[in-house]
Amino acid sequence: MKKQPYTVHLEKGKNYAWCKCSESLNQPFCDGSHVKSVAEQKSEPVVFKAKENVEVSLCGCKESDIAPYCNGSHLNN
Repeated sequence: MKKQPYTVHLEKGKNYAWCKCSESLNQPFCDGSHVKSVAEQKSEPVVFKAKENVEVSLCGCKESDIAPYCNGSHLNN
């Protein structure tokens, strides 16, 4: 888990899956690692579609209440 957000470029119309379990080796995106155990299966990724070509900050600490986007929660830890 990373304390800071990941700054990424999203492409309009493309689907993304943000990792919620912290196990992905392709952070901040899901690589399917959450299916390794029954407990981790509760951490399904957040799937979303980019509405425009844009650079965004995706949550790295996994505490944001507006996931997959960073809301600054990492500043409180």
